[in-house]
Amino acid sequence: MISWEVVEGTLLVARYTPEGSHDEIQKYSPNETRVAAFDLDSTIIDTKSGIIPNSDPEDWKWWHDNVVRKIRDVYLDGHQLIIFTNQGNLTTPTGELGPGLESFKRKIEDITQALSVPLIVYTACANDIYRKPRPGMWEEMQKALGGAVDLENSYFVGDAAGREKDYSDCDRHFSMNLGVRFYTPEEYFQGVISQVLGHRFNPNWLITPDIEVRMNKNPTKLEMFNLSKASHSQYKLTSAGENIIIVFVGLPGAGKTTFFNVALNFGATIRLDRHELGTMENCMKKAEHYLKRGFGVVIDDCNLDKPSRAIWIDMARRLNVPVLAAEFTASSDLCLHNDSAGPKEQKIFPRTKFRELEKWLEVPTIEEGFSEIVKIGFEWIGTRSELEIWRRHWI
Repeated sequence: MISWEVVEGTLLVARYTPEGSHDEIQKYSPNETRVAAFDLDSTIIDTKSGIIPNSDPEDWKWWHDNVVRKIRDVYLDGHQLIIFTNQGNLTTPTGELGPGLESFKRKIEDITQALSVPLIVYTACANDIYRKPRPGMWEEMQKALGGAVDLENSYFVGDAAGREKDYSDCDRHFSMNLGVRFYTPEEYFQGVISQVLGHRFNPNWLITPDIEVRMNKNPTKLEMFNLSKASHSQYKLTSAGENIIIVFVGLPGAGKTTFFNVALNFGATIRLDRHELGTMENCMKKAEHYLKRGFGVVIDDCNLDKPSRAIWIDMARRLNVPVLAAEFTASSDLCLHNDSAGPKEQKIFPRTKFRELEKWLEVPTIEEGFSEIVKIGFEWIGTRSELEIWRRHWI
């Protein structure tokens, strides 16, 4: 028997119990559950056709001959069986049916019946907190289990391990975020020692020894802000009261707004955001209003291509004020990481849209009409508790 539930519109949950079986959570001890968790595609199953991704509910086979035996043995050994899988286009954000949902449900029903052991399948359907390597699916599982998980004796098996042939490292990073052991399918089902595991992106690459020393002193948020403000003063984009247009250039998550709040947020410099003001026309009217009164304005938007920046260069010429470009140099992966590591209630920028924006990015040049171009590198700002969240794997 299988039941289905949609959580918050984007997490699909299937609970399977074989006929005649008791739906009991497996516990090694009275207080803690041991979890054996698996990715789905290229871990438990593969495609018969070799076509990936594949929406055909019948185009699947076991990844290895001993998958069924191994999973049944683990259940009998007292583990709670879980599948965590990233998918797409199965539900809408409002919880309605999406394209491909029925065929996917049919596939899951066939797989669970063939395994014939109680298990729960968590399927992340969108780019949100539930998508691996983010911890949302695991946290939802913990609620369902209703007790503590024995992390030391739990583990996750997945193929996205950061190896040279892998499309991603999200499965390995998912395990690292959770604090459980990680196995590749080759290790777990075949006993084959895996290739060297790597990282496509690791936030800890950006945590310098100086930052670690600073964090060990447990500075307050105000102390961190003042230290960062002193560090950012090197850029000297403007001084209080200077009548200037500063055009921020950078992808979502590059740190543009954070930089303004630390380095430029004083009375005579006004931050303008087209999205907050509703339209570009409103943003231009506000900019001209403040510039004519002697203020400086910061255009806090992506401003990725020459046409979007030409609007402000033309205004600067017309009003006879200098125009400067602040180019934020954070890599695409760092931008995606920063955006995903924000507050849980913050909506994550759509991945497909982000990749489209990347194609528009043109490095600003003096020839466009800027009086100066200043490159702004990434610098971590925050407290120890915020750092511990940020340095987890979010993409």
